[in-house]
Amino acid sequence: MDGYLRLKAAEELKIEELPCFIYQGRDSYTFNAMRNELSPLQESRMLKRAISQGVDEKDLAAVLNVRVDRIRQTRDLAKNLIPKARELLESNVIFRSTAEQLKRVTEERQHEILEKMKELNNYNSSYAKVLVMKSPEEMRRNPGAGNPNKPESS
Repeated sequence: MDGYLRLKAAEELKIEELPCFIYQGRDSYTFNAMRNELSPLQESRMLKRAISQGVDEKDLAAVLNVRVDRIRQTRDLAKNLIPKARELLESNVIFRSTAEQLKRVTEERQHEILEKMKELNNYNSSYAKVLVMKSPEEMRRNPGAGNPNKPESS
């Protein structure tokens, strides 16, 4: 996030101090060209930390221009994911939507699904959704819940 957006977010959240790097060079280099997007798990850790420090979820949602349920979904992204799925999510092999599908099944089934996805080199969320839907009831985290498009609420 660039300095201006960080400053505005901090002002809205009434945060008085922000860590930063001060670049002493005089060339016309901009760090914004070099910024990296947060991985979904980095975003999740960031939100958890902000919430643990007393920042209200509604305030975060307003500043980030998202719904509160999106804040909660992101906060809980790693919950019920096996370590291999977390690793693939962190390295952007799977996307948030695929991870959300995996969370709907047991750890054993997540291993099976990831193995099938690896065999076909297909980590698409649509494929994950089909595999989750084909999972036996006893391997689903919320049997009978119905809609695999809707994330479980916390």
